[in-house]
Amino acid sequence: MINVLLDTNVILDAVANRVPFNKNAEQIFILAAEQKIKGYITANSLTDIYYIAKKQLEVDYIITRDDIFLKSGKNVKNIEIIEPLDFLEIFA
Repeated sequence: MINVLLDTNVILDAVANRVPFNKNAEQIFILAAEQKIKGYITANSLTDIYYIAKKQLEVDYIITRDDIFLKSGKNVKNIEIIEPLDFLEIFA
């Protein structure tokens, strides 16, 4: 399996549906979901995505296992910060 470090912009292209870049970014996520590649992001990317989502995207939840975010507060600007298991218990 190929290990891939994903740039912040590639992640945001997929998540924010940023045309025309979103299609390629989505394909990369599909490859990861199909376990054809193993994707990684840096801690800095996680922080950048968090702040951009908080300011620019219309999101209701930030799903993370990062203690820094979880300890920062469970609700920031009407965005709930939640662990993956808690999210799945609510919506699965």
